[in-house]
Amino acid sequence: MVTLTGELELVSAPALKRNLLELRQAGHSRFVLDFSRVTFLDSTALSVLVGFHRGLDRGGLLALVALSPSVRTVFEVTGVDRVLNLLPTVEAALEQLPANLPSSEHLDAASDRPSDLNLTPAAARRQASPPPAGEPQMPLTEDAAVVLGIAATAIPFAISPDAQAERWLRALSRSGDAGVTLSVLGAREEAGEPSGAGTSPSPAGGGDVVGAVTQRAREIAHGCNRRAIHTADLLGAVADVYGPVFDRVLARHSVNREELRQQLRPDG
Repeated sequence: MVTLTGELELVSAPALKRNLLELRQAGHSRFVLDFSRVTFLDSTALSVLVGFHRGLDRGGLLALVALSPSVRTVFEVTGVDRVLNLLPTVEAALEQLPANLPSSEHLDAASDRPSDLNLTPAAARRQASPPPAGEPQMPLTEDAAVVLGIAATAIPFAISPDAQAERWLRALSRSGDAGVTLSVLGAREEAGEPSGAGTSPSPAGGGDVVGAVTQRAREIAHGCNRRAIHTADLLGAVADVYGPVFDRVLARHSVNREELRQQLRPDG
């Protein structure tokens, strides 16, 4: 049993990985991670959890319990919930896992490290990717940081630019002012993602689209005299970076690009 506390992100994820590996090297193969005190999760921590899960020996098991709605959303939007065991409570995990699951007392006795990991907040998460030389630093709102964390994990697994744009829209529709904007425009849920390997060229020349969206969002926020990048800035940036690809995805959700543009205007 391991209780996690705080934010799982770029700075704290290595500590999570190190502690889990030490427990595994001590001979433990079944893990229940209590997420009830976790307030934030980004793509770095997701990668650690997926990699640790894949590295378990035959018969090994990893269960995550008591996730908050915002943290669980990250797993659902990226599709990682289909890979890892997500359960509502510690009790549910103990009921469903094999009877010979080591007790928390046994784990603590076998390790010289406490099983409660305090993963403190890090300022690094609140800063977007570094801007070009000469441009001011600009932080992210918490909602924007969540969206970028989801995108950094989900985008590499999308099979086409249309599927990428769909994942952006799915994350944005659940977050902050972008979610409000899309709701006002009557965006409706669409089952599944566009199929096919993609007939459109990749946005941003097939390069780092998350970085391209972040940079464009920074420009939009700066032009609106904002002190931080909001999810509405990310929504406008995705529309600009993906162009006609995003227009198609918006249309699938019954949203008109021009209406979106009007809604995102600073005086709109």
